[in-house]
Amino acid sequence: MSTPPPYGQDPDGQPQDQPQQPPTPPGGYPPPQGFPPPPGYPQQGYPQQGQPPPGYPQQGQPQPGYPQQGQQPPGYPQQGQPQPGYPQQGQPPPGYPQQGQPQPGYPQQGQPPPGYPQYGQPQPGYPPPGHPQQGYPPPGPGYPGYPGAGATPADDPLVATDFGGWFRRGFATGQRNFVRLVLVFLPYTLVSAVMLIMLAGPQAEMEQFSASVQQGGGLPPDFAGLLTQLVLVSIVGGLVSMLVVALCQASGVYLIVRDAERRPAVIGDAFRFGLGRMLPLFGWSLLSGILIAVGALFLLLPGIYLAVVIMSTLVGIVVIERGNIGRCFTLVNPRFFATLGRVLVTGVIFTVYYLVVAGIANLVGGGTGSVLTAVLTSVLMLPVLPFTAGFQMALYAELRGREHPGTSTATLAAELAR
Repeated sequence: MSTPPPYGQDPDGQPQDQPQQPPTPPGGYPPPQGFPPPPGYPQQGYPQQGQPPPGYPQQGQPQPGYPQQGQQPPGYPQQGQPQPGYPQQGQPPPGYPQQGQPQPGYPQQGQPPPGYPQYGQPQPGYPPPGHPQQGYPPPGPGYPGYPGAGATPADDPLVATDFGGWFRRGFATGQRNFVRLVLVFLPYTLVSAVMLIMLAGPQAEMEQFSASVQQGGGLPPDFAGLLTQLVLVSIVGGLVSMLVVALCQASGVYLIVRDAERRPAVIGDAFRFGLGRMLPLFGWSLLSGILIAVGALFLLLPGIYLAVVIMSTLVGIVVIERGNIGRCFTLVNPRFFATLGRVLVTGVIFTVYYLVVAGIANLVGGGTGSVLTAVLTSVLMLPVLPFTAGFQMALYAELRGREHPGTSTATLAAELAR
């Protein structure tokens, strides 16, 4: 048995300096598919590593039909040269104006298009700059707290700064709006007359019962029913009268403010506005009446104080500011005695007029207790109501001006239109 040659020598003992050839597969079969070939075997159909596939140019050689690297394709202009049919760089296309030149049919730069007014000129149908549009109150001065509001204009038709100004404005307001305010307060007068007629029968029977009792006679069987009827008619009639008064007062405020702002004031618009403020004013008036009655019943001075504070400003606060009864104290307390003086003057005018009217009604109606006398008195009191409403509104406007300097009729009108 022979010994194999050592590693690196052939069987003859010579050193192997050449790599051995890859072994031939047995029987001439290729290596199995799906497995990599043994080392040194090239894959069938693929080029050697580093060699391009057949039909491709060698690396660095130009391909036939393609321009050399860095050269423009045939038919294209050289770099930096203009293309035929295209404008030079920085030049506008043909048919377009040069840069800085106006285009035909377009206005010059800074000029308005045709048909538009020049800058600073008013457009047709619009007010000049600085003037409010029709139907809107002027903004800015006149609103409380507005920067630079300044002082109230001296010729403001509602806001006064002293007693004389208050009296003149209140009287002038009633005089300017006399006919319209008479028509506004006419429903209250009619309701009052109807209530007096309805109460006339029960009151006459109650007087007969009282005379019978004083003469020693007993109460009739229907006394309780008659008393119940009288109380119910009085309560229902009083509530209805207060509701109508609230409607008339709210409508009167609308007319007065609109007139002071020099705007048209229509009776129908006034009543429509009054319907929206009627219920809040009715509720606060009812509550204030209860408070004043309780204050006057137990202590006279608290009742007088409440009457001055509430009755002088409640209408303006509820109708214009949409406030409540607490706002009356905030507005009146800083100027209570000035308010008291103006309320006394209004009360004196109303009382003197009432005494004159009551005397005339007594002469015509045949006595103090007659129904005709009461109805005539109610009707004849109607002409004084526009002036009392004017004095009341002027007092409220003066207190607003004292609270916030710069308050004017425009302020009240803007709040009224909210």
